[in-house]
Amino acid sequence: MLDHVFITVDEIDRTIAFYDAALAPLGIVPGHDYDGKDGPEGHPDLKRFGRTPGYSSGFEKRLLIRDRRISALSPGARRR
Repeated sequence: MLDHVFITVDEIDRTIAFYDAALAPLGIVPGHDYDGKDGPEGHPDLKRFGRTPGYSSGFEKRLLIRDRRISALSPGARRR
């Protein structure tokens, strides 16, 4: 799982448009922006993308089912 990823770009508007389109189907939307001038000297501007509250994709549900199956089949798992 990724927590923070920093990508330096030259064309910020074009890059934001790309990630808006690429991440939206996954429930990841633009979040809080950070203006570098509000931080220490030399701090870059940051654009945040994050999960939509309450969003759950079919992919996540499949991962949950897979993880439960793996857990149930692991050594020492309680059998019914």
